[in-house]
Amino acid sequence: MSVPHTGKTRFMRRLVSVAVVIATTGLVLVALAVTAARVALPLTEADNRWVADMLGERLGYRVQLGSASLRLSGPGPRLSVRDIRLSDPRSAKDVLVLDGLEIAIDPLASLRMGVPQITSLTLIGSRLALRLDHAGRLKFDGLELLGGGDPRTLEFLLTQAQVELVLGEILMRDDRPETLLEGLRLTNARLRLLNDGDRHTLSVSAELHPLGSAVGSTRGDPGLNRLSLIAELSGPSADPLSWSGRVYAGLDAGDLGGILRGNGFSAVGVHNERVAIAGWSHIYAGRLEQALIRFDLAGLRLEPPEQSDAPASAQALRVEHLDAMVRARPSGDGWRLEIGCLRGRAASGDLPRIDLDLLLTAQLAPERLRLASAPLDLAAVVSMLEVSPWALPQSLSDLIAFEPRGRVEDPLLHVDWDPGQPPRWEASATVSGLGWDRAGSLPGVDGLAVRLRADREGGEARVGSAGLALDLRPLFSEPLALDGLSTRLDWRIDPSGAARISARNLTFENADLAGRARLALDLPADGSSPLMDLRASFYDGDGSRVRPYLPVGIMHRDLVGWLERAIVSGRIPQADLIFRGPLAAYPFRGHEGRFELLLELEDTVLDYLPDWPEIREAAGRLRFLDQSLTIELDSGRILDSRLVQARGEIPELWGAQGMTIVGETEGPFSDGLRTLTETPLAKDLGRLAGSLEVTGDTRLRLEIDLPFTKRRQLGVAGRLSWPKPATLAIRGTPVALSRLGGEVTFTEKTIAAQAVEATLWERPLSLSIATLNPGVADASATLIKARARTPVTELGRRFPSPAWGLLSGEIDWNLDVTIRNRDVRAAALPLDYRLASRLNGLAIDLPAPLGKGAEATRELALVGALVPGSSLRVSGRLGEVAGDLILDLGASPPPAMRAHVRLGGEAAPSPEGEGVFLDGRLDDLDLVAWLGRLNALSSAKQAGESPRALGADAWLRGADLRIDRLALGGPQLTEVDLRLTPIDSGPSGKGWAVAVRANELAGEIAIPATDTASVRVALERLDLLAFQDAPQRGDAERSALAVEDPFRTLPPIDLRIARLTRGDALLGTLQLDLRPDVLGLRLPSIRLLGEGLVSAEGEASWIRSASGGRSEVSMRVESLDSGVLLKALDSQNRLEGAPMQAQVMLDWPGGFGDFNLARARGFVDVEVGSGRLLDVEPGVGRVLGFLNLSALKRRLTMDFTDLYGQGFAFEEMRGRIQVAEGKATLDAFTIDGPASKVIVGGSSDLVNQRFEQSVVVEPRIGSSVALASAVAGGPVVGAAVYLVDRIAGNAIDRLGRYRYRVTGAWSNPDVSRVGWDPAVGAEISPTPTPAPGDAPPPPPPNHFLD
Repeated sequence: MSVPHTGKTRFMRRLVSVAVVIATTGLVLVALAVTAARVALPLTEADNRWVADMLGERLGYRVQLGSASLRLSGPGPRLSVRDIRLSDPRSAKDVLVLDGLEIAIDPLASLRMGVPQITSLTLIGSRLALRLDHAGRLKFDGLELLGGGDPRTLEFLLTQAQVELVLGEILMRDDRPETLLEGLRLTNARLRLLNDGDRHTLSVSAELHPLGSAVGSTRGDPGLNRLSLIAELSGPSADPLSWSGRVYAGLDAGDLGGILRGNGFSAVGVHNERVAIAGWSHIYAGRLEQALIRFDLAGLRLEPPEQSDAPASAQALRVEHLDAMVRARPSGDGWRLEIGCLRGRAASGDLPRIDLDLLLTAQLAPERLRLASAPLDLAAVVSMLEVSPWALPQSLSDLIAFEPRGRVEDPLLHVDWDPGQPPRWEASATVSGLGWDRAGSLPGVDGLAVRLRADREGGEARVGSAGLALDLRPLFSEPLALDGLSTRLDWRIDPSGAARISARNLTFENADLAGRARLALDLPADGSSPLMDLRASFYDGDGSRVRPYLPVGIMHRDLVGWLERAIVSGRIPQADLIFRGPLAAYPFRGHEGRFELLLELEDTVLDYLPDWPEIREAAGRLRFLDQSLTIELDSGRILDSRLVQARGEIPELWGAQGMTIVGETEGPFSDGLRTLTETPLAKDLGRLAGSLEVTGDTRLRLEIDLPFTKRRQLGVAGRLSWPKPATLAIRGTPVALSRLGGEVTFTEKTIAAQAVEATLWERPLSLSIATLNPGVADASATLIKARARTPVTELGRRFPSPAWGLLSGEIDWNLDVTIRNRDVRAAALPLDYRLASRLNGLAIDLPAPLGKGAEATRELALVGALVPGSSLRVSGRLGEVAGDLILDLGASPPPAMRAHVRLGGEAAPSPEGEGVFLDGRLDDLDLVAWLGRLNALSSAKQAGESPRALGADAWLRGADLRIDRLALGGPQLTEVDLRLTPIDSGPSGKGWAVAVRANELAGEIAIPATDTASVRVALERLDLLAFQDAPQRGDAERSALAVEDPFRTLPPIDLRIARLTRGDALLGTLQLDLRPDVLGLRLPSIRLLGEGLVSAEGEASWIRSASGGRSEVSMRVESLDSGVLLKALDSQNRLEGAPMQAQVMLDWPGGFGDFNLARARGFVDVEVGSGRLLDVEPGVGRVLGFLNLSALKRRLTMDFTDLYGQGFAFEEMRGRIQVAEGKATLDAFTIDGPASKVIVGGSSDLVNQRFEQSVVVEPRIGSSVALASAVAGGPVVGAAVYLVDRIAGNAIDRLGRYRYRVTGAWSNPDVSRVGWDPAVGAEISPTPTPAPGDAPPPPPPNHFLD
């Protein structure tokens, strides 16, 4: 069979024909030149024109010649013609331009042969265009008129010794419609043909360029895209198609991308850095026997074309080096193509060696393929296939879409094509690390080890893996990792195209679980959803790794996040999975199939809410059924509490808005506090819980609506109860509730308790809790009500304070505490409270108006607000006393309280400054009683501070009181207006100013803030009548303010009373200085001055001792008229006249307020001038028991008017009263009057209030006798009698002296006459008291009176 004429053959024949024509023309020109111009003569212009016309007529084109010459070259002539231009006579367009034509002729051979013999033919041109027309014929553009089909032209050239063609550019175009070739452009082309009879040697060289590239210089770089061809052929010149021989072709080029892009490679971008192609062919009789071609490419890059819809992320396939050996040879009517040792190197490593054996039919269709390869990388193969310029089969494209990868060992592929039948194929391989990406409903796989055999009807695979990743997204969020997998896969493809994949014994394991499964997967031929039947069992699972095995594709993402966070750790001893149904119908909302995943949980830790206590040691089940989820826990622990049960359920996983969780726990009450302090509730309730201490057990049922969307709020509902005794106490206080009973219910917005019973200090207490205005942000609040009755003794024991000593009995109280929900996050939780009580059964040991008996009731109503660590506000009333108090608890040092107390029933206004301000009106107030209580309760006194200090510790800010009757411990003031004002500055600095106005006194008192400054008492007036009813103290009675040191805190006092009166009597101006010192207390100056009835001056002191100290006073008293003074003092012992002087020196145990004459010692010297003693009643008579004129009157037998009728007149009264050991002793206390003289002696018992005295009355008889003698006997006799009486020492008067005895009680003394006592100058001594039962001795006879 002859080889068909190829385009290349036709091209050669045309080229030879043109060369023959041109050579013939040249030969003619040479002959003419030799004949006409001889040797080496240039042709004239006319000759050129004649030659051009002759050529044009012969060629059919218009010919223009530039110049021509004939010269000798070697033994023969050489004709040279320059600038030859052929143009179409019809269009005048140039069709061929030659730079020159040279012909060398052998003259001897020509003469011998009879025709010109050309030894060399050289054509030099700039451009030649060739093309294959639609019919495959070779055409020279513009030279159609040459008629190049004459075979003698080609034969002429093949018989010439040497033919050489040099062209600057050759354009080769292929216009056949079925071809993908566009054409080539050759530059610097040189063809040399040497003919030696039947031996032909051909050499060709040119530079290769894309057809559309710019025309370059004809003298380019010979090494750039250099094409070369060498052929050694033999055969007759007349039949070149029967030649035989060898042909070598070579190409050494750079980037061929531009050439390939226009010649069938437009579907892919091909670039290379360097390419070397060498081919050796053997031709016999014009037929290719064998061809060996070697490829060597460097820097090969295959990429999508520039103008394509490929994604921007598409990357080029890069091969650093590629070489192969290709053998092509005939095989029957077709061809056999063998590719061996195809090797390459990419950036990732060496490419595998591939051996390919391909049989082609005569029409070049594939008939049989055998392919083997060294181990290869699937990913690299896929990358090369993805950029293939050829259309791939759909099945292969689908496979590439899965991005398969892995290492293929011993791959074998046999494919046979039968006409009209699908190709039969068979493949086998061993693949390690096999994997592919998930695509559509087919899951992705990575890490398989497979040994497979497959054909078009099915196959089998032994599958194993030591590290498998199964990508079931979006059903599962991440690939499932398996450390071990083993199974056998079988698949069958029926004639319809449907496939079934099955695995009957599939085992798997990883670090999280292990299990066994069976699988059947049906792939319908129509492309509908695969149908899967999967059954699996798992065991020994790790609960903390549940997240990768959750079907997140049908779950809400917030639910997935919750499950991932919630299951912290645990163990899954058993899990079962069933999946049956079409994959596209999952999760089977229409019951198209069934999906169930049941996980058994043990030792599980569940973190169900962030920052809430975890559930530990949980045991239960986690069940997915189609689109629902159920969580059930049978046991577990939360903190130290036991989880009794818990259940959570979601009916629709994908559209889940939240989950309802119901659970119940039993455990220690302290877990409740930990929940408040260790969870997000701590922000609101942590401070409250931190102040509580609890014991005992609780039961808690909790229902939580857990939201999965931002539009839904967290819902909580619970019930708390105490199945066993429990206690609740406030830390740092004695408040402790025990035996709690009842239950508390709560939601996320409310808390409620109807009847919580408890015991407070062994007394029952009831609590109720309610939420006010639930859900209203600014108004919602929690109200806690407490009711109890508590003994005061218990309160005193729990809250020690001296104040409890004022209370006794029991107090019933109702306390309401309101907590505003908007304040629970405050740094200090404000508490609004209301305290009410009728105080029934409570006795208050305080003076009026606060004091009360236990049987009496008095309403106590207090309201206020407590901000712990910040402030306390109290307002309300106790009976007729109202108050409003504000206490700052946060300042350091703490300031004094701010309070306003109002007496009298009116409401108290808000306090305006620090301290307590007291105002109002009272009917009665016992000041002494209140001073005693305040002295015991004074916090300043307990702290050792001055009770008069101002500043942070000053508790009293001022007072403004109206008191109808102010009791002063006996005396009282009426219609009192009392004002107490602080002094901020002045001569004495800070302190208090007290202004008092009453019916009895008026004035001001300045009390300085320091103990060293003097208290200045400046009274305008003081009426002593206010103190006349003060009761006398008994011997053992102590001061109401008695303490161990009564003057310890007493400051210096300067007392000034401008007008000291008693009733209407002015006593004078009193000045008194009081000074405390280290020994005790001194009164260095006591002065009563002025124009009053009396004046006094002296001093006093108190000396401190362990037994209470001792007081002493030294005073000198003077009065011009003792009678007026005694009358002003309302004394029943009245005198007339009688100026008086007295010196008092007394001391007694205790303070000044403890004075008792019975306990005093010292003396009183009395000296009274002339006056009259009108009457003497017990008073002074307690000491001078003889001054009872009525008793003396009954004893006297003589009637002396001057003794008793108008009182007892005296000229002088003098004597000393000695006080000691409870007795007042008189020694010759003398009252000397004009009518008589009285001498008193003895004592008065100040303890038993009895007299033991003797009184001697001595009438002035001598004077009377002298007066009578003068009357009777004349003056001489009277004078003599008076003189004798005086010389005798008033002997006559002594003749009338008589002694009396005064005994008995002070209230009823017994005055008895003892007898006559004429002794002169006898000392008066007490008469011995007769023994009981003895008769009193007879009085001595008074010879003058008897």
